[in-house]
Amino acid sequence: MKTRSIFMISLAFVAMSCAKEVLPETNPEENVELKLVPMEFTTALETKAGITGIVDGIGTVEWAANDEITVFDNLGGKNTFTTAVGGASSVFTGKVTEGATAFYALYPERTSAAEFDAPAMTITSKLFPDQTAVVGSYAEGSGGAVMVASADADNRLSFKNMTSHIRFTLNVDEVVSITLMGNNAEKVAGVYTIDLSGSEPIIAVSKPETYVRLHNGGNVMAQGDYYFTILPVEFTEGFTVILSKKDGTQVARKTEKEIASLNQRNQILPMKAVTNYHSHMNYFVKYLDGFDITLGGYTFNKTTHTGGKLVNATYNNGNITKDGVYFIDPTYTEAKNNKAQAYSNLIVVGSDASQRTKFDFYRQARPYDGGTVILMANLDCTVGDKNAFAQNAEVGHSFAEFGDLTLYNCHFRNVGKNFFEFKNSAFTKINVYVEECEFGFNAPAVYLFNTGSNVSAAQSLTFRNNVFYAETGTTMTAFKMIHSDKFSISDLDVDKNTFSGTMIETNMLRLGDVVTTLNCSRNLFVGCSADAEIKVIALRVGTNKANVTGVITNNYYYSVGTADFGMGVGKSALTSMTTINSAAKLTSSPLSSKWNPADGAFGPYVFAESVSNTVGAYRSDMKATPATANYAAANYVSVDYGTL
Repeated sequence: MKTRSIFMISLAFVAMSCAKEVLPETNPEENVELKLVPMEFTTALETKAGITGIVDGIGTVEWAANDEITVFDNLGGKNTFTTAVGGASSVFTGKVTEGATAFYALYPERTSAAEFDAPAMTITSKLFPDQTAVVGSYAEGSGGAVMVASADADNRLSFKNMTSHIRFTLNVDEVVSITLMGNNAEKVAGVYTIDLSGSEPIIAVSKPETYVRLHNGGNVMAQGDYYFTILPVEFTEGFTVILSKKDGTQVARKTEKEIASLNQRNQILPMKAVTNYHSHMNYFVKYLDGFDITLGGYTFNKTTHTGGKLVNATYNNGNITKDGVYFIDPTYTEAKNNKAQAYSNLIVVGSDASQRTKFDFYRQARPYDGGTVILMANLDCTVGDKNAFAQNAEVGHSFAEFGDLTLYNCHFRNVGKNFFEFKNSAFTKINVYVEECEFGFNAPAVYLFNTGSNVSAAQSLTFRNNVFYAETGTTMTAFKMIHSDKFSISDLDVDKNTFSGTMIETNMLRLGDVVTTLNCSRNLFVGCSADAEIKVIALRVGTNKANVTGVITNNYYYSVGTADFGMGVGKSALTSMTTINSAAKLTSSPLSSKWNPADGAFGPYVFAESVSNTVGAYRSDMKATPATANYAAANYVSVDYGTL
């Protein structure tokens, strides 16, 4: 099929990867022979509304030689018809069921991927969200325009357009994909059903997709006009267009105004060319583009972790109860895991890097033996269970070896007695990486990483650039970041964290004898001590102390109490460590008056002493007038397109 000048398409190259269905000559269920007989139909095409007058009156749609359609009949037949000669009105030939009296057609050809309900007179198929980018036109095949027709008494098929289009002018170099998303998770593609029982066909979506993406398989797209093919929809809060570049970066613009003109079939919205884009990052789009996504200490892509899903109120909404890759749309506030579940490979990421996404951490996530990753990133989580990550041997959820458990740029609220509780059975390997997170505690005594008295081990534990605080109304009497006197670890790194109101009882890091590398530096403790000596690190007596490497230095504390803030380890015991310094006491609190981690507001540190601002957690919103919003990992300014 083609249209003059603007729509130069040949649908002879229909984008179908699946093989055509071979219809049997008999129906096994009824054991009645169904014979196929030759048939031909003449066709007429509906001009695509909106083109005339936009591009010098061009808008005539024409068939191309070898174009294909699917013809359904009232006896259950479903067959491919082909035209040998193109033109505005062509003859399609094929076979139908002998004795059939009513015929219906679908373009693009979907014989092996469409269903027809003869009594209800409905056709069900799918408009795919990933669409081939064609300069000056829309995509072909399963990602292109959808048309249907009912045959009249003269075997004439008058096709009607069921989809609509948005014209976008690409004027940026090095772009590999353009993605359109409704700002209210509108149904723009997916599985549809067309009702042909009335005088006008009616289309409805049953399994929607909430994005449309134009691309050339990772190749750079030429500048020019492109058309998103979408199902009829009203954008109640506008839409966003994201441009992904060859280097993996993104820019975007959005419109926040209601767009109702596309809520009917056969419409075209001509967008004005955009002249000013803004830096942006949508992790789901980056995943679709095939780029690596690195969050904290973990990297993945759609090859290493297949089947990634976008979760919002329209699509895939509900509970996360099994392994997989989930990108939570920030417009969706009900995502949760409401079942204590064992996970081997779970990735949950807030899709829009410019804001955190609500996630209800209602029940435990239990690492399972042999698993490789649990990644939580870019989320604002309420912890509903007494612990978020746990080992539970009693119900068969335990592990001896697990890979990477990574938490990056998340806010965890309502944290109770334990957060990581791995004490029901001994384990020998795990890597835990926690960076740029906030933990709000609502319990008087907290053991963040608790192994109890079990003999256990970890490969590495890293806590970097995090904020730990007591929630409003909570008076803490004890806090241990790590609690175990039989815990061996290869590498422990506690660096640039801020502890606010988290009372430390006796020691914060209670470790076993076997420690290989220990770094505890540039941490800030405010309002954490009492009128008794505080020991940050406690190691069991043993010969391994002499083999520990690393540094303990540049830690600072402020307290209204009189106690010293000792590190709790002796340099004579740790003979291989080159630097061990006790925490230095500050004369006043360095926390800004804007400091309110519960609301995601921090403000800059103000040190009375000549202390470097690299002490304590640093957040990008540490400004004199910080925004009362969660930390954003990427800058994205919402600017309306204006009139389209």
